[in-house]
Amino acid sequence: AIPGMMIVGLSVATAAGSSNKWPIRAPHADKVPASFDCEMRKAAYDYGRKLLPRLGSFESLYYALGLNGPGCTAPMRGADATSPFQPEPAPSGSIFVSPAGDDEGAGTEATPLRSIQLACDRAAASAARTVVLRGGTHFLSSTITLNASHSNLRVMAHPGEVPVVSGGVELKVAWRPHDVGRRNAANETTNIWVADVSGVDDIPGLQIDGVRATRARYPNLPGGIEVSPGYGGMVSEKDADWTPPDFNKFGPVQFYTDNASSHDRPNGGWFEHYMIGVGGLCSVYDPPVSYWCSRHPSGGGAFAFRTPSGVTPKSGALPHAPYKDPSGALFFVWRPARWANWMFEVGAYNAS
Repeated sequence: AIPGMMIVGLSVATAAGSSNKWPIRAPHADKVPASFDCEMRKAAYDYGRKLLPRLGSFESLYYALGLNGPGCTAPMRGADATSPFQPEPAPSGSIFVSPAGDDEGAGTEATPLRSIQLACDRAAASAARTVVLRGGTHFLSSTITLNASHSNLRVMAHPGEVPVVSGGVELKVAWRPHDVGRRNAANETTNIWVADVSGVDDIPGLQIDGVRATRARYPNLPGGIEVSPGYGGMVSEKDADWTPPDFNKFGPVQFYTDNASSHDRPNGGWFEHYMIGVGGLCSVYDPPVSYWCSRHPSGGGAFAFRTPSGVTPKSGALPHAPYKDPSGALFFVWRPARWANWMFEVGAYNAS
């Protein structure tokens, strides 16, 4: 837990019901064995890694599938070790950078620099035009700036090592227990720890020893990651006022619909044509293309990408209000059945 930081889950729905398995509200959900549900999630994780091998362990998919939860646990797999590419040796004259380096050094393998920016500038003036990053996490205190003088510059990992370049801030903190080992009203054992992070104004994400951690939030979730709280944790959409989306934020969407009659798939007006949208508000996807951005998508989550510009919960809609200091809070707003997840920062707060 981080003092002054709170995450509140707000789900848009009106119906009730619950289930721990996907799909949440399907009539047959309770008949699906938990073991089958878990194996399907594992299969989805493996398939996702094959679809996007550049993402390596695909950490975001791993957590989204809840594979770190108590009911379904699987190891997070790294990049496949069967790559046909062999690491190249660093060319003579390369500039080396290490998280433990010193910018007063010569930039050699024995006396590496610490600043990637300085290394890029020196390498741009050298014959090798190569920067070699040693293993470990390289924290950036400012943006790396490259211009025409850096053309044909190569930045490579040291053979056999795994460097990570991070725009985060390394916190050197001492954790202390705040509320640990107590049984709360839900008969759960509390496990809340705190640390002083004075001087840090914003914490968009938190990692402990390189592993993603969950900031203080309500409700707590067994898997430790933001997922839909289920239909038992819903707040009606009528209990909040919504600001319409900004449809011009990313420019227009390029629509494509396959209207070839030979490709028609009669289905009562649902999902009858191949169609996609590219760019525009679909830019939130990677790659920026999706069926859900097409001109006339079918289904309850058809406009998931059309994120409202804001939301104002009405009095009594949120649990445990009023709050002492919600300035750092984030709202996670879910559509039913996990069709979409919208995130909002707090712009203003009125305790009444």
